[in-house]
Formats: sequence, structure tokens, C-alpha cells
Amino acid sequence: MDKYAKWIAPRIRIGWVILAVGTAVCLVGILLELGNANLAFNPAIITGLGILGVGIGVGIVVRYRAALVDEQAAKRLTAAEMDERTVLIRRRAGSRAYWVSTGLVYAGLMWVSFAA
Repeated sequence: MDKYAKWIAPRIRIGWVILAVGTAVCLVGILLELGNANLAFNPAIITGLGILGVGIGVGIVVRYRAALVDEQAAKRLTAAEMDERTVLIRRRAGSRAYWVSTGLVYAGLMWVSFAA
């Protein structure tokens, strides 16, 4: 289990960092909304970006913490993430499509914010 824990621990740390950054961005957005700042954009966009960061961080932490507790789950997760075929498929399709769609949704929300 020790080798799996060494592999999982940095990913949990990354999840906590994303969660903390998302929380900070969310708080900044809320403060901008409450401050009634006369901005050229809707400050709710910043809050939404923070909420997105919090969701991604929580997802990463929950996924890897569950694997850290159960050795079988850690073996399955490690095998799934290090399998060459799975990595190739994920890199070519799923993962990039997710991040591109996330960026496009945020850009679309920014456009709506600026247009309003």
C-alpha cells in the first residue's frame, strides 16, 4: 500500500490546492458583488469560476481519498490511470474535450457578462 500512497498523496495535495484557490476566487467574487463595485463585467462570473474550482477540487480529493483508504481501489485506480491505452484514449478525447468545454463555457459566460 505504501507505493500506492506515495502515488496518490501528490494528487490529493493538488486537489486541496485547487479547492483552496477555488474558495479564494469564490470569496473574491462574493466580495465584489457585495461591494457594489461599478465594474465593466458581472462579478458573478468570478464567483462562478470559484465554484467551478471548488467542485473540481472536491472531486479530485474525494476520488483519491477513497483510493487511499482501500488498497483494492488504489490498485484499480493506479492501473486505470497508468494503463497506456486508457491514457491514450483519455488524452485524445475525453480529458481535452472536458477542459475545452470548461473553457468555452467560461468564455461564453464572460461574453454574456460583458454584453450585459
